[in-house]
Amino acid sequence: MKLHPKDIAFWISIISVVLVIMFLLYTPFCHFVPFGLILPTIIVLFIIAIITIAVKKSIAVGIISIFIIILVVFGPIFVFEAFIHNQGQSNIEYTVSITGLEGKKGNYVSDVIVPLPMQNGESLIPIDEIDGQIFGEWRAVLIGFTDRDGKMLAFQHGGTNLTDINAEFYHNLPNGLIVDDENKVYLSPALDGLGPLKMAGRSAWSSETSLDPFDYNYRSMVSLPDNLENKSESDEINFNILLRISTGKTGFLTVPADYRFTIHEVLNLDNSGFIPVNVNVHIS
Repeated sequence: MKLHPKDIAFWISIISVVLVIMFLLYTPFCHFVPFGLILPTIIVLFIIAIITIAVKKSIAVGIISIFIIILVVFGPIFVFEAFIHNQGQSNIEYTVSITGLEGKKGNYVSDVIVPLPMQNGESLIPIDEIDGQIFGEWRAVLIGFTDRDGKMLAFQHGGTNLTDINAEFYHNLPNGLIVDDENKVYLSPALDGLGPLKMAGRSAWSSETSLDPFDYNYRSMVSLPDNLENKSESDEINFNILLRISTGKTGFLTVPADYRFTIHEVLNLDNSGFIPVNVNVHIS
C-alpha cells in the first residue's frame, strides 16, 4: 500500500497532538485533569479527527478541529495557572520546645541557644518578630559570632530557678518564598557549610526539579549554660525543634514545596557549652 503525503502529514499531526496532550497532563495540570483521562481523551480526539476528515474531506480541517478542542479544554487551565493559582502564600512556622529545664538551677543570667532559620545569610523571620519576644520567663535574643558564619537564637533567663522553654514564631509571605540552590533555607549554623544542603527546585518543567519527597541530614548546634545544678529527678534536657516552610507558588508553573527541619536531641548536665546536633530535613 502506497502512502500518500497527505496521509503521512495526517499521522504526524495526530502523533504530535497526542504527545502534547500527554506532556500537558504530566505537568502540574494533572491535579485538574486526572491521569486516567489521558487515554480516553486521546481516543476521543482521534475519533473526532477521523469523523471531521471523513465529513469535510480535509485533513487540515481535522487538525484544526483537534487544536480547537485542545484550546477549549486546556485554555481555562492555562488561565487559572497563570493568573489565579499563581498567587500562593508562603507560611513559616518555627517552634522550639526544651523540656527538662524545670527544676534546674542556673546562674543569675542563663542562655540556652538554638539554631536560627535563615536564607541568604539573613533571618528568615523578620528580626523584629523574634528579638525581644517573651515566652514565659525567657526572652528571645538574636546573637552573632565573630569566629563563624551564621547567627543563632538565644533564650535568656534572669534568675536562678529555670523553667522549660516553649516558643512559637510565625511569619507569612503573601507572594510566596523562592527556594532553590541559589536561595537556600536552613537552620543556622550549618556546620559543614551550605554546599551539602539540598533544595527541591521550583519549576515544573525543569529537569533539575525534584518533585518526589526526599530526606537528608546535616549538622547544626545548640548550647546549654555552664554549671547547671540539678534539683529534679532527671538530668536529661530534651530539645525538640521544628522549622516548617510552605513556599507557596512563586510564578507561572512553579511547584510549591514543603520543608521540615527537625531536631530531636536529648542532652544532660554534662553537655554544657556548644554541642553539635543532627538536623533532619524532609522535603515534599
